[in-house]
Amino acid sequence: MPLIKILNITEEARGGGPLNIIMTVAKKLNSETFKTLVLFPKNESSDFESKLIQNNVQHSKIRLHRLTKDPWHLVKYSLYFIIEVLRIKRFIKTEEIDLVHINNAYQIKGVIAAKMARVPMVWHLHDTKSPALVEVLFRWLAPFADGFIYASNRTKMYYENIYPDLRKKENTTIQSSIDTSVFYPNSSSVLSEYSGKKIISVGYLNENKGFHHLIHALSKIKEEYKDPVHLFIVGPAFKNQQAYLEVLKNKTKELNLSNVHFLGMRKDISNLLNAADIYVCASDFEASPISVWEAVACGLPIISTDVGDVKHLLQPLNLASIIDGEKTNAMAKLLISALKRENMHHEFTAAKTLCDTIFNEEKNVEAFEEIYKKVVNKSSVNI
Repeated sequence: MPLIKILNITEEARGGGPLNIIMTVAKKLNSETFKTLVLFPKNESSDFESKLIQNNVQHSKIRLHRLTKDPWHLVKYSLYFIIEVLRIKRFIKTEEIDLVHINNAYQIKGVIAAKMARVPMVWHLHDTKSPALVEVLFRWLAPFADGFIYASNRTKMYYENIYPDLRKKENTTIQSSIDTSVFYPNSSSVLSEYSGKKIISVGYLNENKGFHHLIHALSKIKEEYKDPVHLFIVGPAFKNQQAYLEVLKNKTKELNLSNVHFLGMRKDISNLLNAADIYVCASDFEASPISVWEAVACGLPIISTDVGDVKHLLQPLNLASIIDGEKTNAMAKLLISALKRENMHHEFTAAKTLCDTIFNEEKNVEAFEEIYKKVVNKSSVNI
């Protein structure tokens, strides 16, 4: 089979799970069959670029404005929209791209550019909730795509409900992958400095991550659980998230909680998870929460809202307790139950089987290769 040249485009390069997927897949694809070039914005992308360089992933930067709620950014996004679409189209043609990979429903510039360049594309969807405008745009542009990759079964159901004809397209569901080789028990970390039980939650400091509910839940368990317990919230707060970080810090002061620790961006997530006792996901919505899968790999008991495929994948194996009912009270009840349990960590066999199948990097990369080939082959037949 001739070499397939893939352009993987992201309009958001600050951080997050989709960027890790882009880098991992580009690095591990069969080099004899596939060659990936990653295209991303110049602004706020230095960390992502450094990781691509470290992993020898080919990449290029252009001026791209991302879609945000900030009024000034929204104005610039609109003003430069056509120019940037044409810029991407020219890039596709110049680099002689065979397949375009689009990330997220709101990143529509690559969709239009690929259609104008008459190059097949796959659209990788990572969400289970989007603003109404994004849903409308997706419904209009979905017919342009030749294939779809869903981050979870819930993601698939969500987008098929928006546009039922997606069922007629090539598609596959690929969960976020984890590198289980770095998730091993008994690692030391900064958490080891604290006595008592340790609760951890990882994620960008967006309001939809539900950290405020978790802090409230922690305040409610003090009467029933008297032993020392600490909550560690791990993740960065970008400029537009600083206000929420201040809300969280003020809330800890109001509730007189000295046991809540904001660790910011960390590179030692595996060590932190292995030193913790309980993992909590309090999110309002997720597609395929990689931090939850990483906690599973570490043997942590999981307390989670019913997001993504967490309930479907983990609850039958007794790897997670699902928050049901009013979030704060239900979370507090589950935390007390988990903290009082003698043997907190789950049995590793079920977790290992799950990690070796559903979250396995090598197998998931093979799934990417399969849909890439299907879309390119189908496109060549239709020409």
